[in-house]
Amino acid sequence: MSDRYGSYPPEEPVIGATYPAPPPLADDGYLDDESAEDDYDPATGEWDDGEYADEYEDDEDAYYEDYYEDTPTRQPMFYVFIGMAALIGGIVIFLLFSALNSGGSTAASKPPVDFKVLVNSPTDGTRIATGQTTNVAVQATSTEPITKFELFLDGQSVASQPVTTTPPNNTYSATLTLPPLTDRRNYKLFVRVTSSSGATKDSDPITIVGIESVGDRPVSIQGKVVATTNVRSGPGDNFDLLQTLDAGQTVTIIGKSSDTNWLLIDLNGEKWVKRSAINELDSLALVPVRDATPVPQPTATNTPPADTPTPNASPSPSASPTTDASTPDFLPAAATLVDGGSTLRVTIANNSNVAYNGPLEVAISGVTATQADQGFQVNLPAAGNVSVDFALSPAVSKDSSVTVKVDPGNAVKEQRKDNNSATFSVKAPVVVEQPALSLSVTQNGQNIAVVVNNSGGPLAAPVATITVTLTAIAGQPSTSITVAIAVPKGGSSQAFNVPRPGGPGGPATVEVNANGSLLASTTTNIT
Repeated sequence: MSDRYGSYPPEEPVIGATYPAPPPLADDGYLDDESAEDDYDPATGEWDDGEYADEYEDDEDAYYEDYYEDTPTRQPMFYVFIGMAALIGGIVIFLLFSALNSGGSTAASKPPVDFKVLVNSPTDGTRIATGQTTNVAVQATSTEPITKFELFLDGQSVASQPVTTTPPNNTYSATLTLPPLTDRRNYKLFVRVTSSSGATKDSDPITIVGIESVGDRPVSIQGKVVATTNVRSGPGDNFDLLQTLDAGQTVTIIGKSSDTNWLLIDLNGEKWVKRSAINELDSLALVPVRDATPVPQPTATNTPPADTPTPNASPSPSASPTTDASTPDFLPAAATLVDGGSTLRVTIANNSNVAYNGPLEVAISGVTATQADQGFQVNLPAAGNVSVDFALSPAVSKDSSVTVKVDPGNAVKEQRKDNNSATFSVKAPVVVEQPALSLSVTQNGQNIAVVVNNSGGPLAAPVATITVTLTAIAGQPSTSITVAIAVPKGGSSQAFNVPRPGGPGGPATVEVNANGSLLASTTTNIT
């Protein structure tokens, strides 16, 4: 072997060259104490250890120990860093997976529940006497089963009613009891419905007016004179003229005649004016019926001759009929269409502190071709109300008006008769057309293709998870798949492939079920 310059290194042996035997080793103290000849054993070919052998081995061990001690080692922080990196990487992967999974869930999530909620009674602006309970009639439809109705007054829940059954026409009706109002003021009222998934919908809010109940204590309201009018001592033109009032004047109304044609005002004493000349600034129902206290004098002043027999005195005009405080006072309070327009529900109020329990005749006109009279056995509490139903045929399908008259034959003695009739606008109920499903079935190799047809109202997606089950007759096993389905009115779904049941062919039944209810079924033959 040579280096790059062609010379041999002196310490490097040359292949093929001969070299003299090494001289015998002298006792140099590096092997042992004996002579050099004794340091080598020809029989074993080994050299005997010298006196410094142990020192040499110790030095050699120390050298390697120092070398490996100086070699860099991985400190604990290195492993902490590796662990932190792995943890952060895992979190990033989890977040990416969650985001992708969330996006997929959103795409397949259910659409919002479609609600329609309507408060039928009372209507907006209805006046309700304080201290009395009132029925609130509500109607609703939903693409999910409704589980609860809840009544709110000024944003506070005051009544609720659970729903346990689904009506065949999917039109829910409920009557909630409004607790007695406590103040004379305006209140905001609405009804909230809750579906099976927890979705909610509020009706449009309406305003009801709390008014003070009319009892034995007189209640006054304000009125404004709209035209110059005469003030008389009693409720009639034949009573004494006391003074006149000019248009624009404000008066305090403290009573009314039984026919409400005359008003009793507080004008330096109790005096009467024609109602047609006064614009009441509050409900006239708040003031009581008052008797005419003064009796008008005869207007004739001629004195008959002495020999002429004195005729009987001309009868005085009779005062307004005296009301009986111990009798009820009926008036129509509301009218609504329910049951898909096939029933008119009329609410009768008792505007008296006297309860009534007995027969009562009620007549309606407007929503039917002819007037309908019907007798009811009612239990009307004092300052309360009751509802009665009229069956309508055919059902009313559009907005209409109805006139309601209570006790048209005056069979029941009341405090007043001028408030027994009222006309109401009634809205046609919301009718939701139900789906009408049928199935088309064909065999496609080892699959059974099922198509859902709809000739009725739209089937929303998804109303629920729909399971398509194919069951072979003669004890063969069945197969099924679960799908989400939406079918518009007059449309058809895509074809769903259900694996063919095993075993020999024969008659089979195909069913579509949702939430435990059978939506459609048909029979076919499996080859």
